[in-house]
Amino acid sequence: ALSQDIDKYIKNKYIIKCKTLDEVKGILGADPVISKIGRPKRKKWDNKLHKWVEKARTILDQRESGVTAATSLRHRSTLPRGTDAIKDALAMSADLRDEENLGWMVADYEDAFWIVPSSPTERRYTVIYYKGEYLILCRIAQGSRSGPIIFVTVAALCARLIQSLFLQMKGRRKVTLEELRLQVFVDDPLAVARGTPARRKRLFTMLVLGWRLLGIPLASHTSQIWQGNNVYWH
Repeated sequence: ALSQDIDKYIKNKYIIKCKTLDEVKGILGADPVISKIGRPKRKKWDNKLHKWVEKARTILDQRESGVTAATSLRHRSTLPRGTDAIKDALAMSADLRDEENLGWMVADYEDAFWIVPSSPTERRYTVIYYKGEYLILCRIAQGSRSGPIIFVTVAALCARLIQSLFLQMKGRRKVTLEELRLQVFVDDPLAVARGTPARRKRLFTMLVLGWRLLGIPLASHTSQIWQGNNVYWH
């Protein structure tokens, strides 16, 4: 429910709750621009139930407040394609040894667009009036025009930092260098690793620890690991 999500965001300090408009002005140091909150729904595959279920997502609706129309984007981000993951798998399997195989891992970001803090000077544009209270969003919420490009820029940087952990190799034929390759599809990271079962387990552990050290929460209940060439992923 929306109220439960808001309570969670307040607990995580993603949102500041205020009783009065004067309290909001005191925190922001300026008059706020009040926007609406949305709750669109879409179908998503549930790995535990093994069926499609309807999931709701909390977004910031800034159209009526005029913030969206006043916002412009100056650059775009290039997202990976499904074929990029296939190319990674082919490259990783080019010089597999007899005792090695490919392994796959997906561990989605939890509350992806809420991971990145917003600038205090811009929070006057991310204020919501909900059930008689004012909510100041302290994170880049989904729904704002600039939110996606900010998030994917940070996600791309984190992905490059994580990928750098797996570039050094010793004692292998020089066909490829990496033990693990990572593609991030907006907020869905997909990694392919090669090696023995024990080695792949270690690589995926390093991958998760790297995300944790960067402060990125992972949705562990939706994480999956596969072995071989067949991957079932939505």
